[in-house]
Amino acid sequence: MKSVDDDLAYAAEALTEKQRYILGGLARGEKVATVAADLGISRPGAYSMLNAARDILEAPTITGAVVAALRVGVIDFPEAE
Repeated sequence: MKSVDDDLAYAAEALTEKQRYILGGLARGEKVATVAADLGISRPGAYSMLNAARDILEAPTITGAVVAALRVGVIDFPEAE
C-alpha cells in the first residue's frame, strides 16, 4: 500500500529552489515578507510561488504545504534555539 509520503515523493524534484526556501522560512517561523525580501522578490510574488508549491504538494493551505514538505524531506525541521 502506498503512503501519502510516497505519493508526494515527486515534490523534491517538482519544487523550485525558491519555493523550498520560502517553505523553509515559514517552517522556521519567518514571515512571508521577510523571506520574500531575502530572495529579492515581492510579497505577492512569494505568495504566488507558495500557491504553486501548495498545488504541487496537493495541500489545501500554505500551512499544509509546509507540513507536507517537512514530511517528505524537501525542507528540514528547524532546530530549536
